[in-house]
Order: sequence, then structure tokens, then C-alpha cells
Amino acid sequence: MKKLIVTAVLASSFLLFGCGDPNQEIIDKVTKRIESREDMFPYKLEFKDLTFIPDDPKNSDNGTLCGEIKLSQKSSIKPDKQPHIFFSDMSKEINQAIGNNEYFKFEYVVKSDLANPKETKPIMLIYPYDQQELEFWRLGCNR
Repeated sequence: MKKLIVTAVLASSFLLFGCGDPNQEIIDKVTKRIESREDMFPYKLEFKDLTFIPDDPKNSDNGTLCGEIKLSQKSSIKPDKQPHIFFSDMSKEINQAIGNNEYFKFEYVVKSDLANPKETKPIMLIYPYDQQELEFWRLGCNR
């Protein structure tokens, strides 16, 4: 019984004092970085089913953030510039994704320069009818 109590105390203290999942910390840092970018300021972003795939298991600073994203405008005023987002089929019709009320699968390449606020890396949305790219996304994101 004592071992069970000690185990429960240790487990709860790990949770309380921040010994959580390092991948979740990276995911939180990256999503905050995306949301605070100047080109994303006019948009409301909703994420779900996020996964971070490190390029190298020894260095988790670089990798790919995968998941689903929904974009909508915060106000009815049209933004001055487009967000730095493109579809996997390279179409420029990103406006069809904004305010669509649908989640789009996406990939975002993460490099260790997260502290550089001037850097704007593109978010690649997977075109919903591109079956080959959807399959690559499933394989690459371990889905």
C-alpha cells in the first residue's frame, strides 16, 4: 500500500512541476509563434490533432508540425496582405480556406530559430482533393 501511495505522490508531483511531454511543449511554442506572426494577426486560428515529428530524435528543435487548422477572419475588414500559406497543389486560392468553417490538414516546418520573430515560414495546407498529397501527409505525420 505504501508503494502505491508513494507512486501516486511522485506521479502527481511530476505533473505539477512541469515534467510533462516535451513534444507538447514544442507544439505549444510553435502554435503560439504561428498565431503571433504579423501575417496571421487578422485571422483566428484553430488547431486540432497536432503532432510534432522531430527530424532527429536527439535534436527536437527541428522537425515538422502536422495537424489540422481552421482559419477565419477576426473582423469583416479585409486584411492588407495575405497570410503566408499555400496549398500543396501550389494554387494561390488560399481565400477558399479562410472562413470556410472546415479544418484543413497542414504541415509546418520548424527550425531551431523559433526566437527569430522576423522569420515567416509558410504553412502548407494539403489540398483536400489531392489524394497523393493526403497519403504523403498521413505517412509523414504517422496517422
